[in-house]
Amino acid sequence: YGYSLMAIGLGRLFGFHFPMNFNRPYEALNGRDFWRRWHMTLSFWIRDYLYLPLGGNDRYVRNILIVFVVCGLWHGAGWTFIIWGAYHAAFVLAYHGFRGPWDALPAPLQRALTFTIVSVGWTLFLFDFQGIAAFAHSLLGRGVDLMPLPTAEMWAVLALVAVVCFAVRFETIIERRATAGAGLRSAGMAALFVATVLFIDRSNDFIYFRF
Repeated sequence: YGYSLMAIGLGRLFGFHFPMNFNRPYEALNGRDFWRRWHMTLSFWIRDYLYLPLGGNDRYVRNILIVFVVCGLWHGAGWTFIIWGAYHAAFVLAYHGFRGPWDALPAPLQRALTFTIVSVGWTLFLFDFQGIAAFAHSLLGRGVDLMPLPTAEMWAVLALVAVVCFAVRFETIIERRATAGAGLRSAGMAALFVATVLFIDRSNDFIYFRF
């Protein structure tokens, strides 16, 4: 999301207007909604050039499986990525089959379940099969911890991430053209910039740099 925003912002400096690529995906209510918000340019490309030519909704289950496996391969050449794609296909198909009961749940619960399911799937991005097994054992207290216990600094980072993901719509604030409250908005953006600079030497390489 951050890399996409930087590309959009740099493009505007030179007169190019690139489309939005992420639309607050962690606010998604279900698997289908998630993929309408996550990596939107890829999702639309797969829809237009793969899903619809395969027949679209006429062969829904088959086509969903195909496009998500391809989506997994696009993210990385490995079995974990293929399984990750199949995992999301299963999530979307499960919602398709149980849409009524799912939609009857309160919206906050739908978001919490979707966030949890998506987050579990990210382990396929982070680890190979042995790493996933070690991670599972670590969670059960049966193996060596892969992550240190949370410190005050880690909680501060998580709090900042939670604010950016769920609380404040920074992209809406930035896009406003009205002059009213411009000073307050500028102060808020300056404070956010300072907060990011404080943690810049503690950041990890972008995950795609591994591929």
